Amino acid sequence: VYFAVLLMETYVDEKENKKRESMLKLKLDKQLRFYKFSNKQRENILFMIENRDSLMNLIGSDWSKLELRQLIKKLGVHMKNITYLTEAELSVKATELDYASLKNALDEIKQNLDLVNIQLQIDGYEIQTMFGVKGKKIKQLKNDLLRAIMNEEIDNTKDSCIKYIKEKLTH
Repeated sequence: VYFAVLLMETYVDEKENKKRESMLKLKLDKQLRFYKFSNKQRENILFMIENRDSLMNLIGSDWSKLELRQLIKKLGVHMKNITYLTEAELSVKATELDYASLKNALDEIKQNLDLVNIQLQIDGYEIQTMFGVKGKKIKQLKNDLLRAIMNEEIDNTKDSCIKYIKEKLTH
């Protein structure tokens, strides 16, 4: 019973935090509009506010290359600015978190962007005609392929993709 109460309190706290964050974003957006920021500038600022903890949450955890590639893809052109925000926040905190190794891993992956910005060697139409799947199943297979390629489980070749899909559909 005690554990259930703790979980409920955690859930309520998370819900309150999300509600509070949402309210702060609305308030910030209103202020940016008041000061005549353009729509593009407001979108960029709000995106950075939403994702400001992306790197901070990875520090000290066991991150994988897949997680880092997905993060680089998600943050896109904002990666550099969010890196600066994280470094600034860490400089004022008394912390022993291992940010340097995270930053080195991110820089290494950014140097090899072919595993971040992947163009699959097989498209949805080919998957549909070869395997007879449709709709959401095609999307799921393509996402699985992307994840496997980013995780370096398979190569991004047509043959590897076809073999991977066959294995996925038979299991």
